Amino acid sequence: MFKKIATVALGAGLISGPALADATGCGDACANNGLWGSAYVEQNIRYLDRFPDLMPAGYKLGLGTATARERFGSDRPIFGLLPPTAVLLRGEHISAASFGKGMIEAELAYRLKRRVDQPVASVAELRSLVDLVAPCFELPDLAPLGSEPGVFELVAGSVAASRFYIGAGVPVSTVDLDGIRVRLSYDGDTLADDKASSVMGGQWQALLALINNRVASGWSIDPEQWLLTGAIGGMYPLKEGVYKAKFDGLGKLKLEVAE
Repeated sequence: MFKKIATVALGAGLISGPALADATGCGDACANNGLWGSAYVEQNIRYLDRFPDLMPAGYKLGLGTATARERFGSDRPIFGLLPPTAVLLRGEHISAASFGKGMIEAELAYRLKRRVDQPVASVAELRSLVDLVAPCFELPDLAPLGSEPGVFELVAGSVAASRFYIGAGVPVSTVDLDGIRVRLSYDGDTLADDKASSVMGGQWQALLALINNRVASGWSIDPEQWLLTGAIGGMYPLKEGVYKAKFDGLGKLKLEVAE
């Protein structure tokens, strides 16, 4: 019923503003029914069309740096849903050919201590809610978004969410998040060398923005879901070969990609 009401009402133009936000579950994030609000409504509808009875594997932040925002013509970071099929299991075969236009990013991923379904007021409050941080490879797929997607299509398409691979997590209290240096390489050649603080001016700010956008968009966040705070050092084409990343204080990740 949720999906049907949202699809029919949006397509017919029968609702707008707060009423549209209520019908689609998109909450405060869509109450200002401009292009941004409509894109997040469409994001929810697309997800529910594919997975009507399944919660997301997690949530993601995109365009967390000025360079990324410039590439897609955005004046702000954006947020998306990680499909329930997104988690790449240890030892699972992965091939570049299974993506239309696969990419790879080194990121940090988080889990919370308890369910959150209300806005978090501050970083101080957020610190008491976060349980684990883990190194992560995210593997977006740009192909479903078209040849030259704009920012609103990127939002509607959940920021190209496809697959992600998580390493071993550690208690967030044991590491200085913004001090984590990340070095990403492909077949021995360095692709990126950057600090986690490059995203949104700091990991705590990025995580706070992600959680509050997702709550405002009608979603709750459970302890088993992952929160990905965006690319550290940029996004790169996914190709056959070996990707390695070193995360200071968190360890290393390795991903072998077949043709």
